[in-house]
Amino acid sequence: DVQVTLTCSDTGGSNCDTTFYCVDTTDTCSPSTTYSIPFNITSEGTNYVRFYSTDIAGNQETPTQSIEIKIDKTNPSFISYSISGCDYTDNPNQICWVKSGTQTTHRIQHTDSPSTPWRQYITFTSGCNPNGCGCNWGELCSSGDEIKSSVSVDTGAVATHMWNDNYLDISAVSCIGVCTGTDIEEEWTVTAGTSEKDYAIYTFLYDEAGRETGYIDTGWELNSDNTPPDTEVVDLPEYSMVTIQLSWGGTDGGSGIECYRVEYTYEDGNGIPSPDGWTKPRNLEDCTGFTTYDFEIDYELDVPDPEMLNNYTFYFRSMGKDWIDNWETPPAVPDANTTIFIPKLIEISAQSNETGKLIRDKGWFPKGKEITISAKAKDDVPENLDIKIYYSNHTRGATPSWTLYECNNTRSCNVTIGPFESGEVAYYVRAAVFGDPANWERSPPVPGYWRFYIASHPLCNFLVTDVLTMILGSRGLIGIEVRNIQDQFDVIGLNFSTNFAKFVETDSQYTEVQLNPGEGVNVPKIIYARLVSSSDNFQLTLGGNSSIDSTMFDMDTIEVVIGYPADFSGLSDFAVIILVLLAVLIYLKFVRIEN
Repeated sequence: DVQVTLTCSDTGGSNCDTTFYCVDTTDTCSPSTTYSIPFNITSEGTNYVRFYSTDIAGNQETPTQSIEIKIDKTNPSFISYSISGCDYTDNPNQICWVKSGTQTTHRIQHTDSPSTPWRQYITFTSGCNPNGCGCNWGELCSSGDEIKSSVSVDTGAVATHMWNDNYLDISAVSCIGVCTGTDIEEEWTVTAGTSEKDYAIYTFLYDEAGRETGYIDTGWELNSDNTPPDTEVVDLPEYSMVTIQLSWGGTDGGSGIECYRVEYTYEDGNGIPSPDGWTKPRNLEDCTGFTTYDFEIDYELDVPDPEMLNNYTFYFRSMGKDWIDNWETPPAVPDANTTIFIPKLIEISAQSNETGKLIRDKGWFPKGKEITISAKAKDDVPENLDIKIYYSNHTRGATPSWTLYECNNTRSCNVTIGPFESGEVAYYVRAAVFGDPANWERSPPVPGYWRFYIASHPLCNFLVTDVLTMILGSRGLIGIEVRNIQDQFDVIGLNFSTNFAKFVETDSQYTEVQLNPGEGVNVPKIIYARLVSSSDNFQLTLGGNSSIDSTMFDMDTIEVVIGYPADFSGLSDFAVIILVLLAVLIYLKFVRIEN
């Protein structure tokens, strides 16, 4: 509201007598109200006060005077925001991904009436709220956590308030259409720097009356990603036969992995390298979304008989590309290698009795399940064989202690072993044509053997073992190891048995963790949960299940012991009696109310 005071002077005359006034919105009214004390204008919009005075002698002031009074009681309004020019747009999550040098365009529209827009701001913050990032107005923001500029709507003059061009450079702004009325739209140009950050995008507007929108979160993020993915081919057996089962995967801390390029090369049995150098497998695209491939050696090298490739060593590597075209540099050392060994007499396998799935060499297998090791005569071997299967369960890396199982004058030999709780399972096979004990074939050759590892927790386990102590009323974080022992991409579902524990990422008792083949096996992937103490000790159970193997599940349990603070001396006998009496009184009160 505006208070209006009218004054009159009549220098050298008979002195002022009466002042008349009127108020309208068209500047056409005739003053008829006698002015005596200041009055208020309360109507929003453009108002006109028209007035004149008379003196004691009866003279009237001419012409009638008029003043314009504008009142704005309405805050300006945010209308729309849009972004374009991203290297990759994640529309479902409203994220614009860019790499160094990319220019994005940000269109921001506001409206305001009865006054008009005055100054529009654009603000980028990383992990904080506007004006709460530790940066000062009019200074370089060394952390890059807040970048802010504004433009005068009427003049187009730009003011830089917080800046750091290593992260973002707000390089230009221009008006779209007419920017002097009630509706304005400004187009900002922002260039990504060489340093990476993830930014939330805010806008703000002041109008000519000084009213504001407050900071408006546009809902979009501008995230920079100059770092390529980190990928690798999963470790391979020391020896392979005709088919090499390849798996690969990786991580990317930015826009995510779009695809992979997998390549191979080889050396023949004499150590002579491939004349073609690094080559893409025939049935894989240059940029493939697959993460597994059966590499058939005779098909890939176009030879009629795979035994021609005996003792060849194949090397493999992968390079990942993220969604904004950052390609991983080829590794200096191959990710994995394997040597071809094709037995002349037998075919060998190890498989799960429960699922029938084959267990790959250097792979992982859940604890508590039986395994069958099989050796059978090859189809092109007409004679029966004497077969000896040697196996051992021992601490990983220790020298095997072999157990022998043998079959004589047979076409096949199978031994069921396990279940095992931990360690490493190693095995090899010797075979000879029945009646020809002088010519034994060992698979694999001396001194090698096939092996796989027993996962005591195939999916998940607590970092803490057995017992965790908490202080009454406290909160804390508990670490959890998650792993994928399989050769395929998997989503591990995790859940807690009580709501005293909730996963940090989901703030619930359930979460899902996406893992590449073999991820978390050698280098554990750790996630965290928040733990709230109860009033008494309790058991906390963590359950896990695989999305691709319904038979694979896991469980780990710890005892949570609740302790009292060191300065808590407990309750005296007198205090216990008082509490009991209070409980009885409360009970009697409620019983009386109910009756």
